[in-house]
Amino acid sequence: MFHFKQSITKRHYFIVNCVDRFCDWRVRAKEVGDCGYYEITKASLAHTCCIDTRNAYRKKVSSRVIAAVFRAKYMNFNKGPRSTQLQRMVLEDLHVQASYMKCYRAIEQTSIDVRGTKEESYLKLHVYFYLLKAGNPAGFSRLRRVIVVDGTHLWGKYKGVLLTVVGQDANFQVFPLAYALVDSENTEAWTWFLERLERILGDSSSLVIVSDRWKALYPAIGAVYPLAVHVACIVHLSRNVSSIYSSKGHEKLVSMAAFAYRPATFKPFFEKIKSRNLECARYLEKIAMSFWARCYCKGEMYNFMTSNAAEQLN
Repeated sequence: MFHFKQSITKRHYFIVNCVDRFCDWRVRAKEVGDCGYYEITKASLAHTCCIDTRNAYRKKVSSRVIAAVFRAKYMNFNKGPRSTQLQRMVLEDLHVQASYMKCYRAIEQTSIDVRGTKEESYLKLHVYFYLLKAGNPAGFSRLRRVIVVDGTHLWGKYKGVLLTVVGQDANFQVFPLAYALVDSENTEAWTWFLERLERILGDSSSLVIVSDRWKALYPAIGAVYPLAVHVACIVHLSRNVSSIYSSKGHEKLVSMAAFAYRPATFKPFFEKIKSRNLECARYLEKIAMSFWARCYCKGEMYNFMTSNAAEQLN
């Protein structure tokens, strides 16, 4: 396959010949009306050249050809094979080598052909928001008074940081409340984002905000939500403790203390932390017990002890 050259290309027809100019293999195709399809009108399919001549011809299959041949595997919102899998399929089905990047570009092209461009998808968000609001009237008013905020870096075609806020209802269902794309995860970006969130979710002492320990976020929450209770994601806090104080078992003890419902249950775990590493205990006391321990939290955290809900959305 692909051991031919397109020798003549006109507006309404084209002719392809074997790569060996002395070979009789030849195909002529003519355009059928204005539909974009071509009909083979003449064909001489018997090769008179040596097979070694054709095998020596190293014509490369293009990403557009790969996309056209394997498009069906990505239809109906199927994820389809990955680049490495597509490489093997091209070799097995078309008997040609294709680089990883060529297969990657073919998948991108197929995605555009099947689902449209990212820019086109973005333009449909307003329709989606309208249908979401129509199908879920006043649904957000039934959410618990606890939200999770998080940010994640984008590594695709479009760079930047995705900031997200999610809530949860009484049935433990996660609801995305707001998102924004910003240049970087800094205090200015977080303040801008939270100011717009505050328009629909007002500041209140009954509101709990769960986040990781990102320094740029703290001043923004304090400025926009001074009354709200701010607590730390226990997963991120435990990892910080593990990285700063490398003694084994600290991370697990901090988690067990944080998840305790009563001070009486909390204190034995914290005493163990003290006995193992006094500096670690002082570090936890310095950032305030109410910031990370459930039994000392000034607000209703429900089951939100981590920022996993927001990370799932990311």
